[in-house]
Amino acid sequence: AALSALICSGLFTEKFLFAGFLPKSKKNRLEILQKLSARDETIIFYESPHRLNKFFDELENIFGERNISVARELTKIHEEFLRGKISDIKKILDEPKGEFVIIVEGCGDKNISDNIASENFLEEYKNLLAECLDKKSAMKQIANKFNLSRRDVYKAVIEYEKNLGE
Repeated sequence: AALSALICSGLFTEKFLFAGFLPKSKKNRLEILQKLSARDETIIFYESPHRLNKFFDELENIFGERNISVARELTKIHEEFLRGKISDIKKILDEPKGEFVIIVEGCGDKNISDNIASENFLEEYKNLLAECLDKKSAMKQIANKFNLSRRDVYKAVIEYEKNLGE
């Protein structure tokens, strides 16, 4: 079901993470969602109909307004796919029935764009360079601090330096 839903989702399929059913404990569930929100892979969740609305609320609060795909009743006669933003899907599925696979867009470059646009990211980079760190070490520290991949930080720094030159 997970792979069928992923393929039909219209979201990025090269890198994905299967999260399955989240724990029933609210604290554990929110901790896991918080960690997953920074991942750039497409994330696959399973959810039951009676917990689906609560799941969407938590997902929207932690992940923000991302694209998702919801697959219902896969391989059955009433198979259905819904695609859109989390808030739009919540409105459509007011009384959910059936088994659900939820595919959530990874944070990807949005997280990078948000961070590079922020003064924190730019100030941090400038400060590390001022401390005589080489660019590679500075980018590595930023990646760790902002929970980003080094490759994405490298792309963001190149873009930042290119904009400085213009």
